[in-house]
Order: sequence, then C-alpha cells, then structure tokens
Amino acid sequence: MRALLVALTGLVAPGFAQALMRQRRAAWIAWAAMIAALFATTFTVWAVFLAFAVFLATAVDAVLRYRRLRPKIRWSWLDPLLLFGVNVAVQVLLRIFVFEAFKAPSTSMNPTLQVGDHFFINKLASVSRGDLITFRHPCEPDRDYIKRVVAVGGDKIEIRCGVLYLDGKAVERTLVDAACTYQDFREGWGGQQGEWYSIECSRYRETIDGRSFEIFHERDRPARDAAPDGRADSKDFPVDELRGCRNQEGGRGGDGANQPEGKLVVTSEDGDQCKPHQHFVVPDGAVFTLGDNRANSNDSRFWGVVPISNIKGRVTGIWYPPSRFGGVQ
Repeated sequence: MRALLVALTGLVAPGFAQALMRQRRAAWIAWAAMIAALFATTFTVWAVFLAFAVFLATAVDAVLRYRRLRPKIRWSWLDPLLLFGVNVAVQVLLRIFVFEAFKAPSTSMNPTLQVGDHFFINKLASVSRGDLITFRHPCEPDRDYIKRVVAVGGDKIEIRCGVLYLDGKAVERTLVDAACTYQDFREGWGGQQGEWYSIECSRYRETIDGRSFEIFHERDRPARDAAPDGRADSKDFPVDELRGCRNQEGGRGGDGANQPEGKLVVTSEDGDQCKPHQHFVVPDGAVFTLGDNRANSNDSRFWGVVPISNIKGRVTGIWYPPSRFGGVQ
C-alpha cells in the first residue's frame, strides 16, 4: 500500500516522493527535469510527451528507491514541503512570464483553432506576420482574444472584396474547397437550450512571408472571385473613417487609451470598389489582426490595431483534445 502511495506521489509531483524518503539529490534532479520539460512546451507542444515521460520516470524511480531503502527509510516532511514551495513559486513565475494555456472560445479562428481547443502560448517569442497571438483586447482590457497577425508597424494593408493586400500586392491565395461546412454553437435564450448548427463556407490557403495557413470565407466567394461585380464587401477595409476603440458605436467598455492611430491613404479614385483604392498604414508599436474565419470574426477591421504591449504571447500548438494535438500553422 505504501509503495502505491509513493508511486502516485511520484506521478502527481515529481521529486516529492524522493524528498519524503530524504533522497535530496534525486528529488531536486526530478524537480529540475520536470521544470525543463514544462519550459520546453513553450517552444513546441510536442514537449508534452517529454513532460509525461519525466513524470513516469520519476514515479518509477521513487518506487525502486522505496523498495531498496525500505528497511532504513527515515521519512521527512521538511524536504518535500521545501520542494513543494519552490515548485509552486517557479510554476507561477513560468505562467506569468514564459507560457500559459488557453481555450478557444469561438469559431472566429476556424479552421486553425476550433471551439474547445486547448493550446499553449509562448510569452517569450517575438511576433511577426502570420503568427497566431493572444492579447488583451484594446477596447475591453479584461478580455483575451486570439487572432492572426497579418501586418506590423509601417505595413500598408487593404481588403477589397475578400482579397487581402499588403503593401499594394495581393496576398497569395489558393482555393482548397469551394463547398465546405463547419459547426457553430447558437446560445439558447428565454430558457431554451443552445444548439449546434452547420454553416456553409469556402476554404482557401493564404501565404504571408512564406508561411501558409487555411482560412474560411463565405460560400459564394469563389463565384465572386470568378466574376467580380465591383460592389464593396461589408467586411472591406479600410472604410472612409479610422476605426478604433474611441469611435465604436455604443462603446465596448474601454477607451483604447494605449491604442495608436494609423492613417488612411487614398491611392486611386477608380470607381471599382473591388480594386485597391485606399489603404491603412499600421502605426508603429502595433499589429493588425484578422480571424482565420474571415466571414465570422470580430477583429482589427472593426475595432483597430492591437498595441504590442497588449500581446500576451504566440500560439505554439494544441494540446487537447487528443484528436487535435499538434502544432498550428
């Protein structure tokens, strides 16, 4: 029975069982291996397997030590308490400054992130075009958002009839599936239960700075691409006024005090609304973000840029559910 308790203790808290048996060196080696494995998940989600291996190895080591030392073990509570205190302190520091786990709350990042995906972020990584990031919303600082960086300070960005332009050039895109579907959740109201329902879409692959990822558009997007009618899209950007926290209708719980303003530049008076004619210059110290579900995302097109100081970290990979485990594009 005591051997089982030692094994379980080793699985739950690497090094703790060794510390109980006054095996100080082994305890601190196990603890250091666990911290190193957790730190490795900052850079790749595949390091989760390394963490599991460390937990299992320290549990096996604890049982073997118990069986070998059982006749002369002098149990100690001081060593494990010290180890526990250091462990809690270090893990809190890692969570604050190095990595953190989040959960995707909506379909705005489909198909890359789906509702319920649990993922890690790296708080030490620099951010560049194409990265998935989490950040404090500039208009609602108490809310965390997940979006993709498509432009950084100094970039010129424009979206016309669904086509993304960076510095005057259309971003490379390829049609993957003209008739896809995905599941979204509709909240119930008036005592009614919520329900899942299907939404039709078209799926494209975009490439920014050599990095490719897939995005969703409306189902009729391929037809509009084939025969553009020159009409503006409701999600075109920019419009005739700067969008930001300060000029949102009804307010969003914050004035975006740290949100820098970019500028609009008219480049053509051509009446075709599907052609580039007015771009937005991303201000220094900020990034422009879009959801991968372009047809159903609340992003920088509607509330402005994200101050770099609001960025929490870059998404490194999905760790749950198992069927979705792996890195992200």
